[in-house]
Amino acid sequence: MPEALIATSTPASKVNLLGMTRAQLEAFFGEIGEKKFRAQQVMKWMHHQGVRDFQSMTNLGKALRDRLASCAEITPPEIESQQDSADGTRKWAIKVDGGALVETVLIPEGDRATLCVSSQVGCSLDCKFCSTGKQGFQRDLTAAEISVRFGWPSIHMTDGRQVKAAWSPMSS
Repeated sequence: MPEALIATSTPASKVNLLGMTRAQLEAFFGEIGEKKFRAQQVMKWMHHQGVRDFQSMTNLGKALRDRLASCAEITPPEIESQQDSADGTRKWAIKVDGGALVETVLIPEGDRATLCVSSQVGCSLDCKFCSTGKQGFQRDLTAAEISVRFGWPSIHMTDGRQVKAAWSPMSS
């Protein structure tokens, strides 16, 4: 994306930085005329601090924050619904590209909790607590659709329990 285009027009759609690899972010920053190290700065804000607003990224210059706000976004998949059970299990239905729903389930276990994160729309497993497997396999999820869900327990659990992730395996 040429710098002149960014400075003079508003793109039809913004680039979602969430889910990009470090190499992809470095390439993005190179395309807008910035140094590679900006990728690491933005990754820390997104993944360590949970920040989605470029204006809050205080170690980036104001001009860069403004430029990012005009051409990029940090947008996680939408939470369609949340269900809480009496045993403390929390289930989220997440709407992904194309309108399909996938689930993320937080299962408490004493002083810790397990987070079940699917990697596909549909699944070959048929876990009793998850409806994703009942859809049948449709597609692999993007990195953004998967990775953003690992931060939710720290946002939604404030009782100090540790969370371990359980990854539903992808089918070959």
